[in-house]
Amino acid sequence: MAIGGAVAQMLQSGAQSRQPASGVEEQISFISKDSTTDELQITLGGKTQGVIAAATVTTATPVGWNNCAMMLTNATVLATAGATDEIWIGGVQTNV
Repeated sequence: MAIGGAVAQMLQSGAQSRQPASGVEEQISFISKDSTTDELQITLGGKTQGVIAAATVTTATPVGWNNCAMMLTNATVLATAGATDEIWIGGVQTNV
């Protein structure tokens, strides 16, 4: 993939996560979460923080998370906290 290349992935279980390769940066600008079971989390340096609460449905509002800006590097992992909800992410690769 190259700078400007599209990034898209469905996260559906705790085993599925998004972590760019070493030296790669990705800007996530779209998150779609349509159920109320699993939290979306980001981990950096062993510390995990909730990004979207389990009870939040981003598809319920016209704007939702369709215009967010989240930078992922090799040091960060974006993952679901469970295995029920389908969470779709999309963005663009910004550095290689």
